[in-house]
Amino acid sequence: GPATQPARLMSTRDSAVAESSPSVPPTRDVIETQWQFVTDDLRPLHAQLESSADLAGFNLVRLAPLDLTDRYIDTADLRLARAGFALRLRSDGLHNTATLKSLQADSACPKQRRKITQPMRDGRIESLLTASGPVAERTRTVASGAPLEAVFTAHTHREVFRALHGDVDVAAITLDSTELGNSGQVTATDLLQRVEVDLHSAAVGAVQPLIDKLRESALLKPALASKFETGLASVGRTLPAPPDAGTGM
Repeated sequence: GPATQPARLMSTRDSAVAESSPSVPPTRDVIETQWQFVTDDLRPLHAQLESSADLAGFNLVRLAPLDLTDRYIDTADLRLARAGFALRLRSDGLHNTATLKSLQADSACPKQRRKITQPMRDGRIESLLTASGPVAERTRTVASGAPLEAVFTAHTHREVFRALHGDVDVAAITLDSTELGNSGQVTATDLLQRVEVDLHSAAVGAVQPLIDKLRESALLKPALASKFETGLASVGRTLPAPPDAGTGM
């Protein structure tokens, strides 16, 4: 039949709603500024960051590593992706979250994407379908009753280093080693090694020396595809055409 028209989502911003418990991730609606790189081997960069107190004038603080399980969810005909965003259910062993990220067709560096996250009581699709909150509500709007399924799963070991300028948390340097597979019996997996830098404060230009130093010392290459696109490819799918101008989250 004819392709379902992408619903108009996220035409207005939702204010962030802080949860009462600091241990529960808050509901957030932000514009994320992020540099994305790929590499053949994360180990040299990890060793360098771990042994360095600073890099390009920024103080480095290593955070506790994370092991993440992400399931990327959509309908069989990828209605959510066609509407211009990826839906991710994440578990880090302590908390579960549901996140919508806008998809960018261009190769801009850094990328700026809208990111909406809400806490979940568990990681089940059924729980998302009955939950309140901006991610759940938008997902139901676009799915329009079509069943949701896990398109692919990503298991990631993440190392995080905060980059400080004085006492200011300027950016986070994230080293991800990700195994991609489908949601059932994984018969083929692909190891994806990525470095991402998320801007927390300060202007993009102020962080450029840090970006340049990372690229120079670790032989990083700009990521030409998002983790979502790479995951789709790992299960033989491709990213649908972007929605018409004016649509989106």
